[in-house]
Amino acid sequence: MNDLLRFTFPAALLLFVIPAHAQSLSADDFLPPVQAAAPEQQQALTQVKGTVEEIKDPATGDTAVQATTAQDAINFIVNQHSPGAEMMRVGSGIGWVATGMGSYEVMENPTATRIAKRNAYVRAFLEAKRHLAEALNGLSSEGKTQVLEQMETVSDAQSDLTNFAATQDEKLEQSVQMLLRGFVVYAVEDNTAKKTVSVSIVTTPKTRGQFNRPSPNGLEADSIRDGLNQVIVEIQKGLVPPVGGKIIQVPATGEIAFVGFGSDIVRTSDNATLQSKQQLNAAKIAQMRASDALVGLLIGDDSRWKSKLDESTQQTIAEFENSDTGEDASRQRFEQTRQSFQNTQRSSEEFQSLRKGVLPPGVTRKNFSSPDNAEMFSIAVYLPSLSRAATQAAKEMSEARLIDSPNGAAGGATTGTLAPPKDVIPRPSREIAPGPTGQISNDQDL
Repeated sequence: MNDLLRFTFPAALLLFVIPAHAQSLSADDFLPPVQAAAPEQQQALTQVKGTVEEIKDPATGDTAVQATTAQDAINFIVNQHSPGAEMMRVGSGIGWVATGMGSYEVMENPTATRIAKRNAYVRAFLEAKRHLAEALNGLSSEGKTQVLEQMETVSDAQSDLTNFAATQDEKLEQSVQMLLRGFVVYAVEDNTAKKTVSVSIVTTPKTRGQFNRPSPNGLEADSIRDGLNQVIVEIQKGLVPPVGGKIIQVPATGEIAFVGFGSDIVRTSDNATLQSKQQLNAAKIAQMRASDALVGLLIGDDSRWKSKLDESTQQTIAEFENSDTGEDASRQRFEQTRQSFQNTQRSSEEFQSLRKGVLPPGVTRKNFSSPDNAEMFSIAVYLPSLSRAATQAAKEMSEARLIDSPNGAAGGATTGTLAPPKDVIPRPSREIAPGPTGQISNDQDL
């Protein structure tokens, strides 16, 4: 147990350190230095290899996608690149895949373009959660359509004159609300040609915690290291999305690790000091967003969506005009019949994602930059065994007596300052790199 605690304290201390940019990830980023081999990154598999068919699910009676593997079923749905949600049958039971889309604009300022692209990922993520909530909990809709037609005909000794007016008004309000838990980001894509991004999320019985969620009473320190290495290996095999979270199985410990992702765009400055502060600030914001994503993954994400439509159509056909002159009313005939048509449509869409909760102790975090130094990423990892170790460490810290008496051995406190880095502060490239594209979650985790 002492070994276990010894490995936990540095993990807590690392929460306050901004690591060097563009370093490769390993368990050494969370635990004291050890010799651990980091496997090479593997290309995400997004192709459907087996037979996929749409069936009528015997349990629900609804249409579902069924394939040999969960990965084939999910990829079949994701590769359609269509916003919405579809049901599938996987090895652990009934699952759902929901996809959202977003768009961005390429601007002269690379920073503005990167911000717009990240906002597009956030929008797509919110829309995916909205589709998932609608599929699981239904949609509330209230609509009103009103048609009004008026016709006025005047006949005198010479002729008949007619005016016709029609108005059609339509009002629609729809909303979705549900507390979502146990969903993971499965795949993201940046289509640079169309300037659109997509985010696909997945929920299965396994991600919802109905399977493979053991809680061992204690673990050896080496097992914790192996478990964290397994988490990092899984992240290295895939990619880090700017939003959301994922769940990773840890065979070494029999646990499931929960990972939250966060990111922020690094703003630029010609001043080296300000540029360094911009990077530190982006790392801080990315870490906050990763913790927030982990809260949504562990505790729940209250997803809300509201859409409104107001549409009005006016059509007139007039042969005369009414003119009031005092007490007498006269009608003036037009030389030609006048016709008009006008349609006005106003629509709005509002997304809300509310998260609130307290993360358990022992959450470890890691910041790192993109290859072009233009974006800071952060991951927040919750491993139940580390949480228990951190709780024990906090208890021992609160009970510790570091000074026996005021007359004890004298020891002077030492202070020091960190030397400024000698290397040139890395600046974001002006070239816009494609956004994250690929598979996030693995078949065995679903």
